[in-house]
Amino acid sequence: MSKLICVAQSIDELKFILKNSNEKDIICLPVDLSVQIYCLEKKLKFINPLSLIKNNFHKKSLIYSDNLIKKLKYGDLRTRSQQKEYIAVMRFRLNSIMFLIELINQVERKFKIKKILVSGWNSYEDQFSKNNYFISDLIINLIKKIKIKVVGSKKIKLPLKSFHFKYFFEDSNIDNSKKLIFLTNIGYNFSRIIKFLKIKNINILTPDVDNLNFWKKKVLNFLNVTFIKLKKKKIKKKKKKIPNIRFNYGKYNLSKLLNYRKEQEMHNFVNLIEKSKAIDKLFEKNNISLVASNVTKGIYGYYLDSAIKHSLKTICIPHGTLSKPFNRYDSKFKNIISEAVTHEKTDFMASQSKISDRFLKYRKFKNMFPSGNLIFSENFKNKIHKNNILYAVTLKDFESIQYLGTDMYYEFIENLKYLNLISQNSNLKIYVKLHPAASHCFFSLKKMFKYLSFTQEKIQSVLSKVSMTISFSSTVIEDSLNSRRPVILFDRWRRYRHCLAEKNVSKKNSPIYYVNSKKSLIQCIKTIQKSNNIYFNKFIYQDQTNQNISKLFSQVI
Repeated sequence: MSKLICVAQSIDELKFILKNSNEKDIICLPVDLSVQIYCLEKKLKFINPLSLIKNNFHKKSLIYSDNLIKKLKYGDLRTRSQQKEYIAVMRFRLNSIMFLIELINQVERKFKIKKILVSGWNSYEDQFSKNNYFISDLIINLIKKIKIKVVGSKKIKLPLKSFHFKYFFEDSNIDNSKKLIFLTNIGYNFSRIIKFLKIKNINILTPDVDNLNFWKKKVLNFLNVTFIKLKKKKIKKKKKKIPNIRFNYGKYNLSKLLNYRKEQEMHNFVNLIEKSKAIDKLFEKNNISLVASNVTKGIYGYYLDSAIKHSLKTICIPHGTLSKPFNRYDSKFKNIISEAVTHEKTDFMASQSKISDRFLKYRKFKNMFPSGNLIFSENFKNKIHKNNILYAVTLKDFESIQYLGTDMYYEFIENLKYLNLISQNSNLKIYVKLHPAASHCFFSLKKMFKYLSFTQEKIQSVLSKVSMTISFSSTVIEDSLNSRRPVILFDRWRRYRHCLAEKNVSKKNSPIYYVNSKKSLIQCIKTIQKSNNIYFNKFIYQDQTNQNISKLFSQVI
């Protein structure tokens, strides 16, 4: 029997379709975590993508993604950090398109589709805005053999393109008589480095950001941090060019959709180029001796590019977890992950664990420095409850889907169902730390999975309460190991193993286990509970962060 389906990116869009359509027996095809949760909460009929998306699709998509990137031409985006920003934008849109095509094709094969209902919403506000809607446009342009019904419309909002901005740093408060180190941001535990540099009486420059409150800035000022504001003024529209894309995905010509996405972001790309000029002038005018960053694409990456150009010392300290691949698909995914957090030309490429050592050696990074942990969480509290477990994975929304090595939203829900059942039928307390991409679903998930303990605490605080971590792939793996908490790599869908791990779940005292079934997960939890002499130094360096920071900066300053 054929199905009448609707497709929506958000709950608001789904509500709009259901309200404005006079059709009956509509079945939702969710493409986002929040939409699937809403269907479960309201008991709406929906098709679970879990039964439709197979592992081979993940592999095939990585190949197409790789092919697209090889075909990109960068025009006026001349530096690697600028090009990486463009690559990420185009890869994400291709991933969304491929996912949507696969979903609809699989539904059509399995059930036959009578009609697809869409909202007609097509809006763009900014690169990361939650008000960007594009799924209607994709379906209308891609699906030709199934009837499409548009139930409404939403005006297209594009950035104002009649002008661009010229940027400059307001740097009158910089004291060039003192030794200065530039940190591209103060997130991801960079506060540890700031405290160390305060002791050494070294001053720090960092871009001013609006989300820091007054008192936090005051504390950081006391720690010798000087905030510099990136100012802007309107200028006549700059003519910058990025060549058009020609790309096919099987029988689908995606050139029009990908070029439209490129044009949406041209305003941001031009402003990135202009911001880069401001960074160049900042480094030319001021006596900065070292630049450190944990990100290597976009504006944060350009700080490193510019520093190298101006012969300043540089350090890259990745905030992501890097691991050596096991096969060619694994290699493609891990190269994508490393793209935004590694830099081949910095003076020092910090390797914070023996896991990342293997990756950087495999990739032949000549600037690798085995620093040990610098910015991952670190909690050595020993009095922990053996029945407390952390579950944390990386999730992406529809606009930023990743393939192979990240949990899909529908897989995440299935795992929560299983963990909820475990917690209900045992004395295990399972904490769930949501990825930022899923944080807006916190209260709905908490209500739905009553036996799980969803938490918004910082990861370091959660790790003080648990004896082990369950994950698929996440920086929480490194956070856990550096806090002396063993990790279970739970690959229920038999698709991805993040790093070397013990497969024998009966063998005690391993820091990392790999399991791919519900039965082996329970057995592995019991094995860890019985372990009392876990040798973490197989995967991490034994020194604490203050020692590692001192060791690294003694080489640099």
